[in-house]
Amino acid sequence: MKVKVVKEYIDRYDGAYHAPGETVEMTGKRFGEIKKEGHYVVLIEKDDPTEQQDIDKEQPDAEDLEHRDQEEQTRQKKQPRGRKKESED
Repeated sequence: MKVKVVKEYIDRYDGAYHAPGETVEMTGKRFGEIKKEGHYVVLIEKDDPTEQQDIDKEQPDAEDLEHRDQEEQTRQKKQPRGRKKESED
């Protein structure tokens, strides 16, 4: 199956770096493993209909994932940062 990388990652098995926008060929099983770790890839083309069992029925598209990333970044910016305690010397 073919997937599109939407968030950079380094493959834990072969150490290959994958950049956003890159198209990668992988098995349905590997796609499922990567998907469980986060929103790094989206499905482009499925070769074998039996691979569907390794893929969740509702596959988010690239635009949905980009929107989620933007929301997460906004949420992180809004979180108050802890203040350092000043010493009372």
